[in-house]
Amino acid sequence: MSEERVRRYLRWLLVAIATCAMVNLAIVAFALLRGESLETALSASGLRWTPALLRRTESDSIKPMASAYTSQKKHGDIYRVLLNYGVKFQYPPSALLLMKPLPEKPTAREILDIWDLLSKASLIAVIITIISAAALWLKLARPNLTGTMSWRSANALGAVIAIGVLGATYYPLTKGHNLGQIQVYLGAFSAAALLLQELGLRASSGICLGLCCLIKPQFALLILWALLRRQFRFLTGFSLIVLLGLGLSISEFGLKNHLRYLEVLHYLSRTGESYWPNQSINGLLNRFLENGNAVDFQPFAFAPYHPVVYYATMASSALILFLALFLPAAASLKGRSLDLAVIMCAATMASPIAWEHHYGAFFPIYAIALVAAIQSRGRGFLLLASYALVSNELLRPDLVFANRWIGILGSHIFFGALLLFGFLLSVRAPTAHTICK
Repeated sequence: MSEERVRRYLRWLLVAIATCAMVNLAIVAFALLRGESLETALSASGLRWTPALLRRTESDSIKPMASAYTSQKKHGDIYRVLLNYGVKFQYPPSALLLMKPLPEKPTAREILDIWDLLSKASLIAVIITIISAAALWLKLARPNLTGTMSWRSANALGAVIAIGVLGATYYPLTKGHNLGQIQVYLGAFSAAALLLQELGLRASSGICLGLCCLIKPQFALLILWALLRRQFRFLTGFSLIVLLGLGLSISEFGLKNHLRYLEVLHYLSRTGESYWPNQSINGLLNRFLENGNAVDFQPFAFAPYHPVVYYATMASSALILFLALFLPAAASLKGRSLDLAVIMCAATMASPIAWEHHYGAFFPIYAIALVAAIQSRGRGFLLLASYALVSNELLRPDLVFANRWIGILGSHIFFGALLLFGFLLSVRAPTAHTICK
């Protein structure tokens, strides 16, 4: 039975690769049928970003961080650039601790050197994410790797190669790298945290996610998760790194800037983004209600306040977090990587602004879900559909969002994430066949 399960793992990985290939071929064929050139048609597929893994990244995160850091130096106010001028620095003050080692007034040569270094570091983060996903699969699937040494090695190697191919073509991950997004590093820490949690290194897992929390404060939800699951070693590592980082940040930027960040969070929760890469209920509703520009990015403006969007976002966020934290879980899974993955999914999906590259951190979660799917018959196609929706993109927003009803389909990454979330909840339930059996 175990050997048959391993063969099923490999079949599902190959099916996932084939499905994604067919989706992207269909996208290219669609563009060709519209009379576009082959080069233009190829650019319609999310696979265009895979070769970009080897090129210098853009500066999507560093530019607003530099503006906020400069504002702090000149005016003592980090969020002046956001609240007064619309510059989209949406991180807490602790994120600017990353700017400290950089030269205050770098030369052109130093800027290029820093840019090259960040590009290489981003590629390393992508590799760490993929390796962690493969290691998670190996750890969880190990009980099924029986038979001769050569048989085990060959099948394990085949699965790892397939996971590597899927990772290198996973759109949210490759797009995040191309943009030069800090989210790529957070994804690597998240992937490492899941692996460490499964290995029983709970404090180290907490440290990794504590570092993420210093940049994405919604990860503070993990404190409640750790308390409910009695994961005190995780909580110790998480809390120590957050308190240390917060202390350094308050010392460097002052308490006023940290209190002002609460004003920023309130402001963002009341507005959100209508631009199509915002894959959240907030983005979906803003686009459907035509409350802002869905096609073109507005670098200095957010979607206008809309009461329907605001209250629906708050209600959906509360529901997602309630399901993640309070639905019953199998005793054997509490505190394990799958249980941690549920709340990590919820923290992203419940945010008013969840850019497509934020879902890069879901890649190792799919590795966990694959093992659960093989051991829980009847749910594999649900997982495959989820992966196909999240990992691919039609890069023709002017066509997708030309009509509000067709535009609903443009939130497919969010819908795929919902499928994954529902799948994880179902296999985490006490009555499910779990991956621990």
